[in-house]
Amino acid sequence: MKGSSEMSGSNIYIFVEQRNHRIQYVTSEIFDRRLGIRATILSDLDDFEAHTGPKLNYSTLSVSEGIPSLTPAGILFEKRIQPQEMEIEANPDPVIFPIRNHALGFDPLAACFFLLTRYEEYLPHREDEHGRYLFDQSVIVKAGLHRRPLVEEFTERMWDWLKEFYPSLGRSVTSFDPQITIDVDQLFSMKAKGLVRSMLSTVRDTLRGKLVERTAVMLGRKLDPNDIYERVASFLTNTNIKPVYFFQVGESSRYDINNPPHLYAVRQRINEIALNGSIGLHPSYYSSERPDLLTQELDRLRQITSSGVVLSRQHYLRFRLPQTFRELAELGVTDDYSMGYHDRNGFRAGSCKPFALFDLEKDETIQLIMHPMTWMDLCSMREHPREEDAWNELSALLDQVKLYGGECITTWHPEVLVASNEHYSSWNLFERFIQHV
Repeated sequence: MKGSSEMSGSNIYIFVEQRNHRIQYVTSEIFDRRLGIRATILSDLDDFEAHTGPKLNYSTLSVSEGIPSLTPAGILFEKRIQPQEMEIEANPDPVIFPIRNHALGFDPLAACFFLLTRYEEYLPHREDEHGRYLFDQSVIVKAGLHRRPLVEEFTERMWDWLKEFYPSLGRSVTSFDPQITIDVDQLFSMKAKGLVRSMLSTVRDTLRGKLVERTAVMLGRKLDPNDIYERVASFLTNTNIKPVYFFQVGESSRYDINNPPHLYAVRQRINEIALNGSIGLHPSYYSSERPDLLTQELDRLRQITSSGVVLSRQHYLRFRLPQTFRELAELGVTDDYSMGYHDRNGFRAGSCKPFALFDLEKDETIQLIMHPMTWMDLCSMREHPREEDAWNELSALLDQVKLYGGECITTWHPEVLVASNEHYSSWNLFERFIQHV
């Protein structure tokens, strides 16, 4: 179920000393996308003064009395990508790019731009062994604010401030949208693995005392441990939630253990699952470095499903910013679900609502909508040995997203749902999430 909104049809005129793509992007995200208010950017002061209706002066110039003004922090009018002289204050109300002696106390446009573009990831930074940005370098993680959707908080605070000047100004309100996404790294854990891998797996399962189970699965007497797809569909029958499954269909590697996509059983099961949910690509580990692999895998999944697959989430949440998303957009992908950390739950881009991604290198908006991940089972279970602590984290994030009418995108894995490798199953958390929403 997609979040809905009630459009207000309101307008606001925003004065800037110089129009550019950065200011156009962030005003579109805040006003058009989140508030449902059409923002018109003007750079001629006389023209701005002549207009009637709600206005915002976002400049260092003085305007007529009664018009709300914000002094820009500067980041929106720069052309280069460079370290920012910024402060972040966590209490009582978080601020980024503070403005002293102002009713708001900070520049919400600059703050939201910094967060949504993942500006800090363009700057020199440390990476882990998989080439991923380390979460503890983020300014909002350091401030302990990564579990709060700051973009939505900042938008609401600016809205409340503007309403003091324009009490009749209308807005749209988005509805809360809980989502189930499932990363299918391995469609089956025992069957449909090809001859060589099946032989090796048989030896392994014999040593682990699982030969009887493997035999039952291979003879069709028992479901494969990873085959939880009908169970998921059955549990969601009486809800408005349509799950999204991300499939790996690349070649096997050290980090890619998916079942061979040429096998009939694999192709058939993918199409059966597609009847009860949406299908997206889970690009292989090395695809973020090799665009040819991304093209090959997307074409392959489209052929398997005989449909135009337009959803994607990177395996290992491994991507290059902004190159990976440029490549996805060029291949016809319209929606990506990779915006999250692999080892911490929360809001990597400070938002719980979909947003377009801005390419700081090309100074343009990428035609791709990012759906920020809220919570992932594997991440939570590794951080929280006790199931109740994992639930407390999930429910707290869920309440935050509900508060702002955002998308609560949860990510699950078949092998984690059935506790193949973890110390407890995430199925109880799955059920509690559905019951809680």
